[in-house]
Amino acid sequence: MIDFEKVTGSRAVEIRPLSGGCIANSQYVCLANGQELFWKSGKLAQNTFKTEALALQNIALTKTIRVPKVLYVDHENLCLEYICQGKEQEKSASLFGKKLAALNLHSASEFGWVQNNYIGATTQINTWERDWTTFFTEHRLQFQFDLLKSVSKDFENLFYDFKEAVKNIINSLRSIQPGLIHGDLWSGNYFYDEQGEPVIFDPATYYGHPEMELAMTTLFGGFSKKFYEAYTDTYPLEEGWQERLTIYKVYHLLNHINLFGSSYLSQTQHAMKQVLRN
Repeated sequence: MIDFEKVTGSRAVEIRPLSGGCIANSQYVCLANGQELFWKSGKLAQNTFKTEALALQNIALTKTIRVPKVLYVDHENLCLEYICQGKEQEKSASLFGKKLAALNLHSASEFGWVQNNYIGATTQINTWERDWTTFFTEHRLQFQFDLLKSVSKDFENLFYDFKEAVKNIINSLRSIQPGLIHGDLWSGNYFYDEQGEPVIFDPATYYGHPEMELAMTTLFGGFSKKFYEAYTDTYPLEEGWQERLTIYKVYHLLNHINLFGSSYLSQTQHAMKQVLRN
């Protein structure tokens, strides 16, 4: 339990559980001075909350899109600014696409991040690499494949055929610039605040190919046509980007097999075969 008075200067007068999240406890905290906090806690991998806090701070420094302010973090706790959820307005989806593209335009000299972090509960390797082909095929695809507990020989052969095809596809593209991405952006990791502005949270941040960002948005849906139009107006993507999203979805599907089991196996196989057919 956090000593909220020691950390914030004001004692907690209300603490209640919040829904959402599958790897940590989420709670609402109201302090005696009226300040509201979002408190996540749990006995997770030692630096889980610290890497999340660092990612939120990195995104905040870009001044492109709103994230909750980090108020306190240690190995078992993360306290964030509590942001009231509002309703989507006419401008919201377009504003979201524009702001996310602006975030992804923040670049670095290489692909990776300052340290490894997590995609859900799975370690995400962020070793710096000069080329995206190596980073994606080795630190994303191969790493996830190596975590699989048991797969058939057919699945293994399919994976390695897919991996070789991916190398050829990526190598055929123009120079890919590393962009700062949220990394795990699905409909459960954003909402609109009371002014209709987008807020993103629970990041798995690194510098990657920005198409990775859009791939995750299409995995479960929840993003409108206006969102994608505003994104590509702000950040024009190379022709064929819609088809390449399937390549990048495979990373997340492999992770879902590792996190949730074989129910995602068929969908993963289908996505890999789709890439090989094209």
